[in-house]
Amino acid sequence: PPAPRPRSPAAGAPWRGPPRSRPPPSWAGGAPPSAPPEAAGPATRLLALEAARAPASAILPHARSDDPATRARAARALGRLRSADAVAPLQALLADPAAEVRAAAAFALGQCPDAERALLAALARETDRAQRALLLEGLGRQGRAASLRVLVEHLGERPPPLREPLQARAAARGVGRMAVRGVEGVGRTEVVAALLDQLARPDARLRQDAAFALARVRPTELDPVVAQRLFEEAASEPNAAARALLVRATAQVSGAELARARLYAQTARDPDPGVRVSTARAGGTAGWPGVAGMLADADPGVRREVIAAIGAVPSLDRPALLEPLTDAAAAPGARGAVQAAIEAGEAVRALGRADLLRQPARFLDPARPTEVRVAAVDVSADRAALLALALKDGEVAVRSAAAARALELDLTTDQRLALVGAFDPIVAAMGAAALAERPAAALERPLLAALKEAENPDLVAALLKALLGLVEGDKPAVKKPDPGVAAAARAHLAHPSGPVRAAAAALAAALRLSTPPAPTPELPPADLSQIRSARVRTNRGEVLLALNPEEAPITVWNFAKLAEAGWYDGLRFHRVVPDFVVQTGDPRGDGNGGPAWTIPDEINPLSYQEGVLGMALSGPDTGGSQWFITLSPQPHLDGDYTAFGEVLQGMPVVRSLQPGDYIERVTIERVAPRADPDPPRPGWVPEAPTLQQSPGQTSP
Repeated sequence: PPAPRPRSPAAGAPWRGPPRSRPPPSWAGGAPPSAPPEAAGPATRLLALEAARAPASAILPHARSDDPATRARAARALGRLRSADAVAPLQALLADPAAEVRAAAAFALGQCPDAERALLAALARETDRAQRALLLEGLGRQGRAASLRVLVEHLGERPPPLREPLQARAAARGVGRMAVRGVEGVGRTEVVAALLDQLARPDARLRQDAAFALARVRPTELDPVVAQRLFEEAASEPNAAARALLVRATAQVSGAELARARLYAQTARDPDPGVRVSTARAGGTAGWPGVAGMLADADPGVRREVIAAIGAVPSLDRPALLEPLTDAAAAPGARGAVQAAIEAGEAVRALGRADLLRQPARFLDPARPTEVRVAAVDVSADRAALLALALKDGEVAVRSAAAARALELDLTTDQRLALVGAFDPIVAAMGAAALAERPAAALERPLLAALKEAENPDLVAALLKALLGLVEGDKPAVKKPDPGVAAAARAHLAHPSGPVRAAAAALAAALRLSTPPAPTPELPPADLSQIRSARVRTNRGEVLLALNPEEAPITVWNFAKLAEAGWYDGLRFHRVVPDFVVQTGDPRGDGNGGPAWTIPDEINPLSYQEGVLGMALSGPDTGGSQWFITLSPQPHLDGDYTAFGEVLQGMPVVRSLQPGDYIERVTIERVAPRADPDPPRPGWVPEAPTLQQSPGQTSP
């Protein structure tokens, strides 16, 4: 998905927040987490080790179990560490006699850094087609330029009739993943030609995967014959999802203005709105003036993308096209008021980015719709006005947007410190994170004072990181830290929020403190199979979600606990990105809210096709309450966000959702519980945390 402010997937990149860096484990000083009681079975013990992100050495005994299911579960736990330490034990499991273990190990190896050589070695000896496909996808995640050749070779696979071309599909997705990562050479003509060859194959999923790779490659300099093939395939592809991706792939091909204009004139009238969305986006990138003719499209999502695209085309009279929209917002409550406000905001943003917005300050007026005010904030260059809004404005979305924009304009240390004193904890967290970039001894006292009062997990984590910046390195800003710094580190080592624990552990390590092992994390019951589905009643209709506790037990349990506590009742879909995702679960409504705790990622082989349910994040292991549903296939999210269900019924309702639509009720549907095959000791599994509407969670 596309990126909501610090937490969500984005239209092409799932983030607009802090860079994704692996936090340290929740336990400090090398001590493993405390284990569950001996009475607990291997499944429960493995889940506890995985949830605590225990080191690979703690998981290895389970990888040697006599039970194949336990070995497979151990392989998955090793992969979820995303650690180079897991590569060697996973290599050993690739030779396991059980197919389920080998499959789990192959997928897990693709999650581990420094696994390229192991993946190539396994691919050279593996004969099973399904296993080879998993290894090829892993190579796309971890391989470098030298491995690109291997993926391109596998695009030439010619499977027997009626057999699914597994390896070619995996190789195409692998090339796409390499393009996402910016691996050198993915845009070469021979790579593009090999991907285009797949578009002649009868398998629609293979064509879709090849189109995904081409859209991510974004070819520029191509042989004229190959370029012509790309445009012809985009015009004739029968699968709508693949067609939309191919349109995106044509946006930056040099010397193809005439072919591009002909193609976009056709796809601008495509019956599928996803193709029209792609046409608008590609038209904006390419500077195609014909995008102005799409402004009357009947689909609201398409119109939003057209407005943004018009702002990026210099040859158009942008003020004449967009200024009428900026003041078109109807009175609150009037029919169409929400959509008019959304389009007005997009027009303000588009004109502002082109430096064509007249009297921008008037769009910050509190009488304007929130969507318009946030858009005006996003393009403002007035530091003083932005600081005032961040510190005093009455609207959550305006405050957080103003703080983010002000920090983009490079505030002074004093101005950043002023943000730390904001009454909004997310604004304060942004200020603290910015202070970490400018360590100074004079900051120690105000940071400690703020930490004593802080309750919001995001703010606590940011303050701990700012303190870490004062004491780490060869030349720390503070050579003799106040005793309160060490006390703060120790006090937060067992916090329910993963980012807080990680920041506390890093601070403790920098101070060379001895720390106790973390307590056993809260775990779901051993058997969650009674949790079957969830009915999400929205103001536009009902959606039935199938939940998958086998692949993501902690995530499903967390979702069900929140739903049954009424957490989601009344919450808005705060993020709707056309042809990408709809997202909800944030009590703040700006993409920064969530519960007082986080849950670990449970990355699994489920693929993000249309209608898949995923957990939103702001970094590894930061899931909380925000979730999203994909509106079209999004392979670039595979293996990065926990997939824990899919839409069974109601996809038309999902497609109809607009920003501001809301959930009326989420009902968890259960079947009669079965006898627990692996019961923990009575009373051992803790109760769910007390629900607090404290901001700070994430999105895809």
